[in-house]
Amino acid sequence: MNKIEMLLDMIHEALNGNHDLLEFSFDFPAALADNYKEVEQENRVIAKLFNDDLVDACSWYDPYNTGDDYTIDEEEFRERAKIVYDKALLLAQSEIVLKTS
Repeated sequence: MNKIEMLLDMIHEALNGNHDLLEFSFDFPAALADNYKEVEQENRVIAKLFNDDLVDACSWYDPYNTGDDYTIDEEEFRERAKIVYDKALLLAQSEIVLKTS
């Protein structure tokens, strides 16, 4: 399993309720940071997408719904994670098709 697949699996598990969202909001940025060089070598666009969109959403996630400025609730966090997941999955699948064509 490559690093992008590993991170996509993490997102998938969180979206399906198999990885607590609060834990995920810490685990995903840490996993991306630990593996960023490899992820970037596999696909720079996906690396940037993960770093720019999902890491930011993780930092803004407020599981306690305090309503503080620059925070997002669970619903919005799930929506943002799903958008990133769908885009990254499409990019990864497109790359596989291009390589095998």
